[in-house]
Amino acid sequence: MMIFWVAILLILIVIMVLKGLWNVFMHKRLVQLFPYQLEKDEIEWNEEYAETLKEKAISKQEIDDFQLLKVLQKCDFTYTNIGREYMYGRMLSKQCDHRLLEMMVQRYQNPQILSDTLYQLYQLSKEYDACLGLFQHSQVFSLWEKRLIMCLGFCPIVFIIMWFFLGELIFLPLCIYAALMILLNTYYSQRTKTIVTETMSYCFMIEALSHLVKHRVFPEEDIQKLKPMLKKAKTYTVLARVIYKISKIDVFYFTQTIQSFFMLSLHQYLILLKHQEDMESYMLTFYEYLGTADVALSVRLVRERYVTCLPELTQDKQLSFVEAYHPLISNPVKNSFSTTRSCMITGSNASGKSTFLKMIGINMLMAKTLHTCFADEWKCYHYTIHSAIHMKDDLTSGDSYYVKEIKTLKAMIDDVKEKDCMIFIDEILRGTNEKERVMISQAILTYLFQSSSLILVTTHDLSLVEKFPWIDQYCFRDAIVNNQLSCDYKIHQGRCTVGNAIALLEIYGYDADIINAIRKPN
Repeated sequence: MMIFWVAILLILIVIMVLKGLWNVFMHKRLVQLFPYQLEKDEIEWNEEYAETLKEKAISKQEIDDFQLLKVLQKCDFTYTNIGREYMYGRMLSKQCDHRLLEMMVQRYQNPQILSDTLYQLYQLSKEYDACLGLFQHSQVFSLWEKRLIMCLGFCPIVFIIMWFFLGELIFLPLCIYAALMILLNTYYSQRTKTIVTETMSYCFMIEALSHLVKHRVFPEEDIQKLKPMLKKAKTYTVLARVIYKISKIDVFYFTQTIQSFFMLSLHQYLILLKHQEDMESYMLTFYEYLGTADVALSVRLVRERYVTCLPELTQDKQLSFVEAYHPLISNPVKNSFSTTRSCMITGSNASGKSTFLKMIGINMLMAKTLHTCFADEWKCYHYTIHSAIHMKDDLTSGDSYYVKEIKTLKAMIDDVKEKDCMIFIDEILRGTNEKERVMISQAILTYLFQSSSLILVTTHDLSLVEKFPWIDQYCFRDAIVNNQLSCDYKIHQGRCTVGNAIALLEIYGYDADIINAIRKPN
C-alpha cells in the first residue's frame, strides 16, 4: 500500500514540475508571438457588455453607415471574449474613461507585465464563455429545489462519516443516493446548462483578475481598489477555485466527472446567489478591468502597425485633422481638413464624397473607443454622432426607404435641440420625387444648419447647394483621362460644377443611341 501512495505522490510531483515548465515556456512563447497576431476573420458579437449600457451613443444606422464592425475586426487583437465585447461596448457607450487604457498601454512596455497579462488572458480565453447574465436566473429554482441541491451536496460527507460506523450497511443508501443524483442530473442538465457555464465563467474571471492584481499588472491605485472586492469575491468562490486548481493537475478528468455528478457548479451558483448584492455589483467592475487590460493590447498593436495619433478633445466646437485616412482602404488617399462650421460637399460620382464622411465618422468613434485615430493629428469636440449615409428599406419593420430616411432625420432634428451633434448626411431624401425632395430637403437642412451642431452634407444636387450660399462649400474633383475616370480624392474649397454621369455611361460601353438621346437637346 505504501508503494502505491509513493507512486501516486511521484506522479503528482512529475505532473506539477511539467506543468511549471510548460507555464514558463508559454509565457515566453506568448510574448514572442504577440507582435505577429493576425487579424481575425468573421467575428460574432454577442453584445454581452453592450446590453448592460443604459443608454447607447450610436444606433445600428451609424454602425452600418461607417462599417464599424469591420473596423473593429481590423483593430481586434484581443485574447478573450471579455476584451472583444468590452471593445464593442466602448464603441456604443456615451462616455469612456481613457485614463486606465492609456496607463495599461504604457505599462505593457514592461516585459514582465506584458508576459503575465498575455498568459492570464490566454488561459481565460480557453475557459470563459459569458457571465454578465448570471443573476438573471435567480428565479429558476424554487426554495425547496435550492434546499434539495444543497442537502444532496453534503451527502457524500455524511456517507464517509457513516461508513466508519456502519461499514457495508452503507452500500444500499449509497446506491439510492447515486440513482437519485443521476436522475437529478438528467432533469437539470438542459435546464441549468447556461447557469453552470456562466457560474464557472464568473469564477474564472475572478481567478484571472486575482492573478493580474497579484502580479501588479494594474496601476497601484486600481490595485488598492480591487483588493477588498477580490478578497470578498474569492471567499464566495472557494468551491469553484478548488475544483479549478485540482482540475489543472487531473490528467484523468476525474474532477470533471465529480463536478458534474455532484452538481458542484450549481452549489457554487447558489452560494453566489446568497451573496448576490455584493457579487452582482462587483461583476461589472471585474469585467471592465479585464476588458481594459485586453483592449489595451489591441491598442498597442494598432498603434504599432498603422499610422495613428492620440486624439485631442477640445472645449471649442471644432473638427480638425491632418493626413487622416480610412482604415479599411488599401493605400488610402489622406486628407487634411479643419472647420468650426457646417458645410456642404459636392462632387461627381465615385469622387470620394461618401468615403470622406465615413472616414471622419470612423475616426470620431475610434477616438472614443480606442483613444486612437487614423491620422497624423486629430482634434475634435465631444459631439454626439448621427448619420444617414447608407439608407435602405427596413424589412423587419416594414418601413420603405423614404420612411426609414425621414425617421432617421427626425431623430437628428430632435437631438440637435438638446445636444451638440456631428451629423453626416449623404444625398438627402433620395427616396422621393424631385419636386418634394428639394422642398423638404431645403426645410430640413435650414433647420439643422441653424442649430449649434456641426452638419456635414454631401450632394450631387447643385440646385440644393445654391439655396445655402452662407454655408461653407467644399468639393471633390475628377476628370476623364484616356477614357478612364480619374479622381484625386482630395477635398478642395469651392463647389463642383462638372458632372461625370454621362461620361461614365460611355466608359462602361452604353449604346451610342442611348448616349445620343441623352445629349440631344429637348
